[in-house]
Amino acid sequence: MELTDTALLEYLHDAVVLSISYHAEESRDRIILLVVTCDREAGYSPWEGKRLCIRLDDVIVANHYVFGAVAGQEQVNAWGTKLSASMEGEIQRIQATGINCTGIAFSLTFHTGSYLEGMCRRLFVELDHV
Repeated sequence: MELTDTALLEYLHDAVVLSISYHAEESRDRIILLVVTCDREAGYSPWEGKRLCIRLDDVIVANHYVFGAVAGQEQVNAWGTKLSASMEGEIQRIQATGINCTGIAFSLTFHTGSYLEGMCRRLFVELDHV
């Protein structure tokens, strides 16, 4: 389902990250795909304990900082829409070239200190039936 209200993504706190991947197969769209297992006590019953695919579709700009010198699983700390000052500056720079940056801001922080932030045009969440 396409999400227009990103407030639901706040329920991904403590979700275990199984994968984050970048896809450029389509000539005009860039996609970031996250596969997570939601916490059993996330607070949103349709997702509790379920495996989800989150598709950030038609990514305009993104930055993924990975801090890998840790042990254990990667988990979502928080999902929000507030971007860092450096990302806001990058978006302004892109807009100044005439590119429309209207979209959905995403800002994920992880328990390890890693983060993923940027802008995409559409966002989809589906149950992963693996």
